[in-house]
Amino acid sequence: MPEIEKLMERLVDFDAFGEPIDEQGLQCFEQEIGATLPDDYREFLLTRNGGRLYYNTKIKNTTIECLSGFGMDDVEDLRWMRKCFLDRVPEEFLVLGGEGYSFLCMCLEPKRHGWIYYWDRSDEMTTPFHKMSTLLCKSFSSMLRNLQPNEYSLSCNPEKAKFAPEPFRSILFYDLSGLVHYLNGSSQK
Repeated sequence: MPEIEKLMERLVDFDAFGEPIDEQGLQCFEQEIGATLPDDYREFLLTRNGGRLYYNTKIKNTTIECLSGFGMDDVEDLRWMRKCFLDRVPEEFLVLGGEGYSFLCMCLEPKRHGWIYYWDRSDEMTTPFHKMSTLLCKSFSSMLRNLQPNEYSLSCNPEKAKFAPEPFRSILFYDLSGLVHYLNGSSQK
């Protein structure tokens, strides 16, 4: 099984936007942006084409809910994101998705190819991109690997929270017996 699919299996809350893009469509996009996408990100687009995360949204101190793809509306579409932020994001960066004023950006220059940055747009009119962006990880795979459940996202979406991994589900629903069961099971491993 390809690495991206293994990583996506653990993200049971991921909801894909639509049909995956094909190789020809992806190559056309790479020509448009004048850069080749990293292999792991290409694999993600070819198999998933973007989507939404409901509770595995936290990485470090960053929350991210949308990973843009192709053929979607507005912030869910990579081409739209590129056009929208062309004058605010350096040319060597691709905006991958976001939540509110928080966005993920991938560097496509050779020395930092595939590195994922967090871009806090809250003060974008007076502060340059490089002062508002922080390195999160050095690959798309690493970003997926490091996504963690976010209690706030769980509390806002109780239907999806029922399927959250333990101990988050028990904590969210004040299920002491579930938490005790989880802790007893974890101590036996």
